[in-house]
Amino acid sequence: MTKDFALTGVGSALKAASLRFRIIAAVTFGSQVKGLASPSSDLDVLVVAEGINPRRHRRGSSRGPIPSERS
Repeated sequence: MTKDFALTGVGSALKAASLRFRIIAAVTFGSQVKGLASPSSDLDVLVVAEGINPRRHRRGSSRGPIPSERS
């Protein structure tokens, strides 16, 4: 995996995906993004979304609204 894919490919893949929820933001982080990955490194991705059925999310009971800074 290249650093470029870690930074931009994930966003493109998420935009193209047919999902039942709305993605608010996605962040890649970790060794892939820093350019320090080894052959066994994974890609760390944080996805913030709304409209996910709590039964489909393993932490559904601990989720809650995120305050908007745009208020």
